Amino acid sequence: MKNSILKKDVYWKMQYPYNDIFKEKSGTTEIVFEESMALAHLLMNEILILNTHWWKEEWPEDAQNTFAFAVNTNDTFYRGADAVEVKESELQSLYDHFLIDELYGSTVWAAKKLNLMPLEEIANRIRNNTNWDIDSLGLTENYN
Repeated sequence: MKNSILKKDVYWKMQYPYNDIFKEKSGTTEIVFEESMALAHLLMNEILILNTHWWKEEWPEDAQNTFAFAVNTNDTFYRGADAVEVKESELQSLYDHFLIDELYGSTVWAAKKLNLMPLEEIANRIRNNTNWDIDSLGLTENYN
């Protein structure tokens, strides 16, 4: 049983041997991204929250009850509860932002996805406490 997840559990090197089985990749190295480990790592660090698709009223009930993974953005862009849903195709980008900055990486990722500047106090924390240049991202101003 695993009780912790390390970067090497998420990103690892696949070295293809020289042989006829892997003709196109023979002798090469590939970096492999393990989605399930990244998902677990983001969940255990409370970067992602788990929900259903309850707001998709046009979906059948069975589909509404499937898992929805989202970045918790409470009081980040708007006052109150809010979240930014994460698609499977976006997981690696979110994880890479988390690796760069465990505290604000997911916030910067969400800001980019929404094309929206966080509320002023959050934006100032990012400016003053991180290496992110949030002002250079061309985000839409947030007037909330």
